[in-house]
Amino acid sequence: MLWDPSCDLSGRIPFPFARVIEDLAGTRGEEARHALVHGRLFWIGFAIPTFVIMWYMLGYSRPDFPIIRLGILGTNYSLGRHMPRFRAHLYFPMVGFAYFTDLSVLLSIWVFYLLTWSQIGLTTRLGFAEGLGSYAGATQQGLGGYIVFCAWTLWTARRYLRNVFQSFRKPDTSTIGELYSHRSAATILIACSLFMVFWLGKSGMQPVLAFAVVIFWFLFYTGFAKVVATTGLVFVESPGLGIRISDYLPSRLLTPNTMAIRRLVGTTYQNGKCFAASNAAQAARLAHPLGQQAKTVGRATAIGLVLALIAASCSVVYLGHVFGASNFDSNEFNIAPSYLNLIVSDVRNVGHDTNYALKITYVIGGALTMAALTFCRYRFAWWPLDPIGFTLVALNSVQRSILSVFIAWVAKSVILRVGGITLFRRWQPFFIGLIVGNAFGITVAIIIDVIYYPGAGHNLYYGD
Repeated sequence: MLWDPSCDLSGRIPFPFARVIEDLAGTRGEEARHALVHGRLFWIGFAIPTFVIMWYMLGYSRPDFPIIRLGILGTNYSLGRHMPRFRAHLYFPMVGFAYFTDLSVLLSIWVFYLLTWSQIGLTTRLGFAEGLGSYAGATQQGLGGYIVFCAWTLWTARRYLRNVFQSFRKPDTSTIGELYSHRSAATILIACSLFMVFWLGKSGMQPVLAFAVVIFWFLFYTGFAKVVATTGLVFVESPGLGIRISDYLPSRLLTPNTMAIRRLVGTTYQNGKCFAASNAAQAARLAHPLGQQAKTVGRATAIGLVLALIAASCSVVYLGHVFGASNFDSNEFNIAPSYLNLIVSDVRNVGHDTNYALKITYVIGGALTMAALTFCRYRFAWWPLDPIGFTLVALNSVQRSILSVFIAWVAKSVILRVGGITLFRRWQPFFIGLIVGNAFGITVAIIIDVIYYPGAGHNLYYGD
């Protein structure tokens, strides 16, 4: 609700998802949409993922059938004993959306991926990051950078946010094209924040920490909305979550109740997708051209959100009681019982975190690095790297998407260098075709599973 819709008007944020939707919906004119969906390049792009998925489905009943792994399963390659594996996964929708992302963003993702993987290999070989996990401090480093990234995002929007909260004192007339009025957005934010602080406090968390968790929740969710709107990464997750802030406090300062509620809330974050934050930003961007009618879209979005929550909650509870949650074959349900063991371990090991100083050092180092990258980005016009890539490369979803990002970067770089913006626009239908063709193939695969393989479907969606 608080997302500044002027960002897309100034061209600073590309909103790849929204751009593709607008092209398919014909917002630039029926003639443009007709040229898009009836052009040869669109159907070539459409045919590639469709063929791969259909060919893969032929192997459902024939295990010995020579399936095409590219675009569905992928392969992991070892880069050495001290480095994480390289995940060679190609995602057609990722390539399609990335084509509409700024080149500096795509470049920064794969360049920082190479630098971070080299850092992991070196620090692991030398034993500098012992006890910080398989990524040898890269996760903590990314979190420090993400905190600075989110703080900078709010700082650049400070005037807009000030106008939002000033709407309490005087009516605001500048919300044309926005989903909700500034007064409604600010009121709901404050009310929900107070409720969350109260709920965490009554659940056993220390009041000061509960307040800090809610502040970081808002900070990280806002930053994540910008990450998705900037990168176009289909499967990306948040490098930071509000509840995880307590992981970076000395354990002796945490009460047993705080440790327990931290783990219980941690079971709900689902790979750090930040709930509806990124979706809300995309909705605000799509509704902005509608003017006064954007408020109607806002009301419809709120109603849809409430109905979706009710339907999802009821269906999960029903299926859990009827079939048993462990039979869902989903990682979230399979590992959830282990959180009880984590609570016991947290309470038992209070004061025994021997790697705390090193962990905080990596967080501070990541924050300082992000601050330097942000300064270079805004100070020097020739600086080629967007700092956003620094925070993302240690994430599982980005590792799976790195090949797709590189392919999109190479394709867009060659197209712009050879034919400029004209050739770039001419090839847009091909990359939109990749997205639509993949969605069509997945839809057909779901129908086949429902009809011929009920209860034993096939996973063609390995993004996160």
